[in-house]
Amino acid sequence: MTAVLAVAATHLYRGAALRPLTRTPDPPAEILVEFSDGVAVPARLLPGLRLEVAAHVTAKGTRIPAKAWALGTDPARPGALKATARLD
Repeated sequence: MTAVLAVAATHLYRGAALRPLTRTPDPPAEILVEFSDGVAVPARLLPGLRLEVAAHVTAKGTRIPAKAWALGTDPARPGALKATARLD
């Protein structure tokens, strides 16, 4: 089963929360990031809580290029992660 991180937005941005829908695997791991518009995008979770998200198109047709993000834990949401910085 592929691990899934859900985002309550149509794209990632600094501060965006990522809620695990399944057990978050130890990196490195191939996962899916599921956005609020229902689009699920392949991603790689790497050591040091780095997330590489593939290029994709939102449900409304906006093209989002591939991006890498630094993640951190979210003290306000136990078990959740948040995007802390864009790395590219």
